[in-house]
Amino acid sequence: MIIALVVFLFLGLMAAVALGLLVGCALLLAMLVSFLATLASGATFLGLVTRKRRASRYAAPAWQGW
Repeated sequence: MIIALVVFLFLGLMAAVALGLLVGCALLLAMLVSFLATLASGATFLGLVTRKRRASRYAAPAWQGW
């Protein structure tokens, strides 16, 4: 009974790995688009944070002039 369990677990693992490889190879374009979108999002976020943390060149006025 234990041997059958191990065999079925191994066959299930092989089926999952094979299907994962097929989907990964067939959807390479989708993976590339997702990676590029993540890269662009990270770069945009870092740019915004850097711009906010950079010291301003002109001191902010203590009181707004009308």
